[in-house]
Amino acid sequence: MSKSDISDLLTPSLSASTQPVAFYSVVAHLLVAWFGGPIGIAAFVAVNLWQAGIIKKYLPIVVIFAVVALAWTVALVASALDGLNLPWIDTEQSLFSQLRMANRVIAVSIFGVFYLICRRYFKASHLAGEPKHSPWIAGGACAIFGMALMLAIRIHLQ
Repeated sequence: MSKSDISDLLTPSLSASTQPVAFYSVVAHLLVAWFGGPIGIAAFVAVNLWQAGIIKKYLPIVVIFAVVALAWTVALVASALDGLNLPWIDTEQSLFSQLRMANRVIAVSIFGVFYLICRRYFKASHLAGEPKHSPWIAGGACAIFGMALMLAIRIHLQ
């Protein structure tokens, strides 16, 4: 198969509405979600969309992610202050371990929703061979921001 045959095969999958953009990698998103929590991944999603130049199109989604992340954090703090344990996690664990695990579940879920909504951009970027941005600065800043928020909550609860 010649190179022109391969490009002809890929042409229909890259529609005019889905031009390849340079998104951060899926692994970078998962790492920020795991270490930065819901606030960190919401911020990283916003940075990713801003750098790709499509934030205006997805601004309502970014706002929903931020509201869900903040509401989840407030709900965790409120339940922790009331002394409630999260039912799906072992009660032998410390309260902070329960908060951290619940935050990771929600953060990875937020990324999962973002991926499902924007998967055509991820696929178009992969098929077109677009170079990905280095996630070190933005991902690190967002993860540190999310971790700092959880540390502040932990200090407040002790």
